[in-house]
Amino acid sequence: MNKDKITARSVDNWPKEPTFGPSTCSVCGESTPLPGEHKCSPTYKQLQSRLNKAETLQQFYLEGLEKRVDELTAANEENKQLREVLEKLARLGNEPHLGNSDGNRMAQQALKPQKKT
Repeated sequence: MNKDKITARSVDNWPKEPTFGPSTCSVCGESTPLPGEHKCSPTYKQLQSRLNKAETLQQFYLEGLEKRVDELTAANEENKQLREVLEKLARLGNEPHLGNSDGNRMAQQALKPQKKT
């Protein structure tokens, strides 16, 4: 299965577009005079196949989400470390208060929240 081309509708191509006139049963593949007229139940093997497809799709999305969470966690940790260094620089020479040298003020400016554009 090509995971690059998986979509939410790729598991059994559900829901199908309505058709009129003779059609084919989506479960057994037999020709039916009218849509919905043929009544059959899916076999265990068919149900298992559908379940396997759904589980594969679920696993694919979960792996992607886990990767994103790991990336965000790493970025947040790096951001925390950088902010700690800037806090130290902002107070350097005047601890525990903020300093007033050029270097202190540059660190203080970098710590200010950024405006979203």
